[in-house]
Amino acid sequence: MMGMGNLDYAHPEVKRILRHHSHDPKTFFVFEPPIDVREHEKKFIIHADVPGFHKNNISVTVTDEERGEICIKGNLVDLEEKQMKEEEQVFGKYLIQERVLVPEFERKVVLHNPSEIDWDNINASIAHGQLNIDIPKKDVPSKPPKESKIIPISEEP
Repeated sequence: MMGMGNLDYAHPEVKRILRHHSHDPKTFFVFEPPIDVREHEKKFIIHADVPGFHKNNISVTVTDEERGEICIKGNLVDLEEKQMKEEEQVFGKYLIQERVLVPEFERKVVLHNPSEIDWDNINASIAHGQLNIDIPKKDVPSKPPKESKIIPISEEP
């Protein structure tokens, strides 16, 4: 955006809204899935509400092991365009459309004590719009490797 200057020191919520603002009504709606992050003795658990998303249009990636950062991304853009074309053929063109699919989102979570995390054994599953990520802890802390790793997501019945 022009004229906004450096947003490095702005409150994260303000930065998020300004970064995602657009005049295109399809991208005007900002969505960050609500999450819960819990720590247990032997693992962390992340729960995210991601209604409408399935394992084929959502990803979980370890983006920075040294910081303990995990990124959850969802993308319905291709699905939404296909669905709208199909609906237009069956039901006609929209004159008013207030119920829209959220086209995409990105949410990052930073866990403390990343050297305690067993980065190779993270599991993710999705069922009924609920994404669950189990992040086990190591028995003995060690220095984590630096490369990114994509976590596969299974779909539960």
